[in-house]
Amino acid sequence: MTTPQKTIARTLEAFIRSKGPIIATDISGVAERVYRDLVAEKNRRSTDKRSNPKPKKAVRLSSSGVTDKEIEATLEQVEAIIEMTEQLPSDGFKFGESVADKCADIGDSIERHRQVTPAQKEALDNMEAGVARWLHD
Repeated sequence: MTTPQKTIARTLEAFIRSKGPIIATDISGVAERVYRDLVAEKNRRSTDKRSNPKPKKAVRLSSSGVTDKEIEATLEQVEAIIEMTEQLPSDGFKFGESVADKCADIGDSIERHRQVTPAQKEALDNMEAGVARWLHD
């Protein structure tokens, strides 16, 4: 039996114990009570998940792990990209601002977790290439 089915069964059993056999006029009351109990059960499960989240694991770039040297090189790449965005022409201002914000967020995450994920590295490489195209066109 699924959790909602268990909740419905508990609610119906409690209703029958307190009121006796269910008759047609009790249907709206039963439905209301079942709905209230289902919502309460859902909220309880949701609260449990939020208060006990599963830790997320960062994926390392290689099986041997990312060295401090690689982390520092990636953080230097973040700074270089941000500096490149400052050299963009005025018509590339919004693009540069967006890239600089994303780079700063990625850099903060790398500093905080001392790990670089493949997705972060790929995003930085793509942003660097995009800014370079703006500068060379």
